Amino acid sequence: MNKFYLTDKRLSPEDKGIIAYLVYRYEKDVNYKFSTNDIIEFNKCGKAKTRRILDNIEEFGYIKRRQTKLDNGKFNLTEWSISEFIY
Repeated sequence: MNKFYLTDKRLSPEDKGIIAYLVYRYEKDVNYKFSTNDIIEFNKCGKAKTRRILDNIEEFGYIKRRQTKLDNGKFNLTEWSISEFIY
């Protein structure tokens, strides 16, 4: 794992902790389905704060999220990907 993110001054300690958690989960199981609720439970903080952290690390290119839709146009799961430069 590339630990570049640990020295990224744009990131808060909380941002870095979430990235480390995401990398840990991914390395443990590459088919793991990430979810905001899982991260809320891990981070022991509220939904708004967790979303802010996720928005921040997405803005800096560490993750990508894409909302998928069902054939009927309703929202489905969000697909997550972790930036390859973390590895």
